[in-house]
Amino acid sequence: MGQSTSKENRGRHVTNARHEDKLASLLAKTKLQEEKRHDPPQLEIQTSRIVKQPSLLDTVNSTRVKNVDAQGRPVRRLKPKAPSSTQTPPCLNSEDETGSSFGSRDSAREPIGLRSFEVLKVLGKGSHGKVYLVRFKGNQQLYAMKQLKKREVVKNKQVENTIREFNVNKLLLEQDARCPYITTMRFAFHSRSRLYMVFDYCLGGELYYQIGKRGRLPESLARNYAAEIALSIGYLHRLSIVYRDLKPENLLLDADGHVNLVDFGLSLDGLDSPTSGSTSFCGTTEYLAPEILQFQSHGSCVDWWAFGMVLYEMLTGLPPWYSYNQNEVIDGIKNKPLVLPSYLSEHACSVLTALLCKDPLQRLGSDRDLDDIARHPFFQQVQWSDVAQRKCKVGFVPPDSGIACNFDTEFTDSKLDLESDYHSPCEGDPFTGFYYDSEDPVNC
Repeated sequence: MGQSTSKENRGRHVTNARHEDKLASLLAKTKLQEEKRHDPPQLEIQTSRIVKQPSLLDTVNSTRVKNVDAQGRPVRRLKPKAPSSTQTPPCLNSEDETGSSFGSRDSAREPIGLRSFEVLKVLGKGSHGKVYLVRFKGNQQLYAMKQLKKREVVKNKQVENTIREFNVNKLLLEQDARCPYITTMRFAFHSRSRLYMVFDYCLGGELYYQIGKRGRLPESLARNYAAEIALSIGYLHRLSIVYRDLKPENLLLDADGHVNLVDFGLSLDGLDSPTSGSTSFCGTTEYLAPEILQFQSHGSCVDWWAFGMVLYEMLTGLPPWYSYNQNEVIDGIKNKPLVLPSYLSEHACSVLTALLCKDPLQRLGSDRDLDDIARHPFFQQVQWSDVAQRKCKVGFVPPDSGIACNFDTEFTDSKLDLESDYHSPCEGDPFTGFYYDSEDPVNC
């Protein structure tokens, strides 16, 4: 959820057990129907099958986008309600299960808690809690505070995922060389009923918000965003971390317009293979790779598939195969050829074709990971050394006309949902040790 886990709140997505079972049942039914036809669908899309032709996306208005066209077809991806992402409950002794080692606090410093912050606005909400804009009383800086209700985390079997998210953020903080496009966790603490993680505030809001306002992005701007996103994904892969939930809702713009990756709730560490290592069914439906929908073993290449989906959405306004019907989305990802709008450039078509290859072994990024992406002609104008040092200007600076002005008023105008009284955690709490303070001299 990070700041933008705000949009764990999205209706086309599924994180609780009820929605997850429904999706799994739908996939099983589809598979059974295919077997009955004795003509299993072709999973691999060859370049020759990809058709470049006018699309309903050609008619997307760049300033004001309606939800459907005259024929009732979607021309804008709806902002879904909570929850936004799905993952099968972790199994004991699973290869995906991680340890629950936590940070520790230094007794010489006053512990960080809810009273350390002034809560200003709601930035977003999800199935387990909310994200707030807060001001830290210690230095008067603005931050995004992710609040999770322990009851909901336990109920939805997300304890291991939440622990993993905390651990991955701690792992990133321990690196000597940090990626400039991943949002930094500054504080973490918990009470008897809730968990809190505090991150740098990105005032530009979600990339989803900007795509929704424009309809689609200019290719030059989409390329700049894509370069920064690719760098963050490549950085995670070098640390043997697979992200597994890349989407515009998890990409936030900072004050300078740079893209920042947030929310590691579905990430998996200790995975080095591009095509194998995990069998978990997790992610957001529109961005799931075919191998995940086929319940096949998968690896880091699923991130490059999602990267292609996000790039396609930036360039056209919608993900490919998008429909308001979840069954049609799944069928499109698994079986249908990629259709490229006529207005896309030759290099854009080429990189999308390579990234959205249904065969993970042939997908761009499966061989040399980020190097494959960087060497594609679509990115030939990118100075990667400058991108890595955050020296490039993106081309768009978010407006700063008021507090939380780039976040949906559906959330910013809503009431705060704070603890009426802050109680210390009980003995035996499964989140014992969930604590981090960047201002503590021990962590400086």
